[in-house]
Amino acid sequence: LARVEWARPTAFHAADASPPVFDPGSRAALLSLVEQRLGWHPSLRLLHSAHPILRLWQSQVEGAPAPLPDEWHPATLIVWRRGWHVEVQQILPPERELLEYFENPGVFAEATLTLPRTPAQLAASFATLLRLQLLIGAHHINPTEEDKP
Repeated sequence: LARVEWARPTAFHAADASPPVFDPGSRAALLSLVEQRLGWHPSLRLLHSAHPILRLWQSQVEGAPAPLPDEWHPATLIVWRRGWHVEVQQILPPERELLEYFENPGVFAEATLTLPRTPAQLAASFATLLRLQLLIGAHHINPTEEDKP
């Protein structure tokens, strides 16, 4: 729980960065992002736990019921800032795997060749990461010679 509480103000005070504009109804917009180098938003924190950390945190902070013994499963959380609001959310393994791929900026088209998921699964996970505004253009992170003007 302390890691969640540490991640929240860290995410809030992280550098600002604009995520790519993403229209989920526009196939052309999605295709243009497939070849773009993307990486984590500066506010993003990924937390792995052997415990149901989100449910435990919600029981302490939001007054939600604590998880029952049969609900005690490992969980992965993301903590990030969207605008001025800090978000805390559990993510599933497909999104976690793709997010870990983008920890070092990468290209989605290349991820489809290396990650153990079908292209359809990866595309759905990619759309989720974009919708949540977790990724930014790599030129905002570590500019390479080709990213520099």
